[in-house]
Amino acid sequence: MKVLIYSQIFPFPPQHGAHHRIRQLIRYFLSRSCEVHLLCHSCTWGNPFDRGAVDLNITAQLIRFPTWGHRADTAWKRIFGLRELSIVSKVAFNRVLRDLAPDIILMNYAHSMSLLPRRAAATVVVDTHDFLTVSRHLSIKARALLDEQKYEFVPLKSVVDEFLCNSASEVAEEVEALNKADLILAISKHEGRIFQDQTKRQVQTFNYGAEGMSVAPAPHDRLGIMPIGTGDNPHNILGAYCIDRAMRCLNPAQTVVAAVGRAAHEMPLGSWCEPMGHVDDYFDAVRRYGFGVCPAFWGTGAQIKQYEFAELAMPIVAYRWMVDLELWVDGENCLLTDDPRTFAEQLCSMASSPKLLASLREGAKLLKQRVAERLTRQERELDCRLGLRAAACLDSTERQKSRSLAPNREKLGALAARRWLIDDAN
Repeated sequence: MKVLIYSQIFPFPPQHGAHHRIRQLIRYFLSRSCEVHLLCHSCTWGNPFDRGAVDLNITAQLIRFPTWGHRADTAWKRIFGLRELSIVSKVAFNRVLRDLAPDIILMNYAHSMSLLPRRAAATVVVDTHDFLTVSRHLSIKARALLDEQKYEFVPLKSVVDEFLCNSASEVAEEVEALNKADLILAISKHEGRIFQDQTKRQVQTFNYGAEGMSVAPAPHDRLGIMPIGTGDNPHNILGAYCIDRAMRCLNPAQTVVAAVGRAAHEMPLGSWCEPMGHVDDYFDAVRRYGFGVCPAFWGTGAQIKQYEFAELAMPIVAYRWMVDLELWVDGENCLLTDDPRTFAEQLCSMASSPKLLASLREGAKLLKQRVAERLTRQERELDCRLGLRAAACLDSTERQKSRSLAPNREKLGALAARRWLIDDAN
C-alpha cells in the first residue's frame, strides 16, 4: 500500500517527542511493507528540510511556494479569516494526491485536514497527540503566568473545563475537521477520552513509543533528572518554578535533581537543582540518573517524557493525572503527587532514601516490557482498522507484491520537476 504522511515538521534527525512520534508511525507502516512518502509543508519549524538526513526507507518531499504563493496565502487568510492553511497550500497538496494516488493518508493535527478534498479516494487517518485548541490555550496561559512571574499551580481539569465551556466555537471548528477523518489516533487514553467526548466517535489509542532505547544499563547517580527543554514548551518551566517555591520552604541540605535542556541554565532555581544544560546524546545522559522528574502539570507534550523514562526502566516522580496509569503504579515504580508541595517532599524522599530508590528501580524493570506488549497489541488493532499485516506474517506471494511497491522514481522525478510545488534542491 502507498501511504502519504503529511507533517508540518521534518523529523530528521529526531530532536524531540514530536519528531519521534512521526518516526514511530513511519516505522509502523514500513514494518507492514508499505511504500511511505513524507510530505512536509514549507512552514516547517525545528529541523530544516534536508533529504540527505533521512535515515528511513521513505521518500521525503517538501511543498514550497514562490513569493507570489506566500502573498496569496496571506491575502486568503486575511480575507476569509483563516488561521492556518489556505488555497495555495490546498492546490499544491491536491496535485500531490492526484499524482501519487495513496491508499492511506496520515495527517498530523486537526487543522491539516483543511487540505483534503471533500472526497478523498483513500483512508484518511489523523494523528492527534493533543486537542490543538486546548493545547494552545494551555500554552498561552502558561506563558502569561511565566511573564507575570506568577508561579501558580492550577489543576488541569479546571483549566480544560473552563476553556471547553468558554470557547465552544473554536472547539466545534476542530471537531468538524476531525470528523473528516476515517480514523482518529490519540497518544493516550486520557487524550482519547477528550476526543471521544467532543467528536462522539470511537478513537483509537496508539501510545507513544520512543526509538533508540536499546542502550545498555549504566551505573546510576542517586540524583533525579528533570527535562526542561529549549524553552519553547512553557509547561516544564512553569512546573519547575512551582516546585522550586515549595523546595525553598523545605530547604533540602543537598542537591536532589539535575536539570537537562538549554533553558536550564537560564532558570534561577535553588540549590536543590543542578543545571546541566544541553547534551548531545539525551538518552545516554538521562539513563545515568537514578529517577526521572516530570514537573509539568499541564501539556500533552510533557506527557511524552513518561514514556521515554518507561523505555529506560526508570522510576519517576510526577503528577497523578499526567501519567499513564496502566504503566505507572504509585509506590511500585513511581511516586505520584497532587500538588507542588507534595511533589517537593517526594523528590527529597527519593533522593535521600537509597532503599526507596532501589525498590522503585526494581519495580520499573518491567516497564519496557509492558510498553512493548501494549504497543504490539495496539498495532494489531490498527492493522485490522487499516487492512494491514506485519511483514513477518506475509506469505511469499505477498512479499513479492510488496517488493513491487518500491517508489516509482520516474513519477517522483516528475513531481520534483514542478519546482513551484516540490523542492528538489536537496
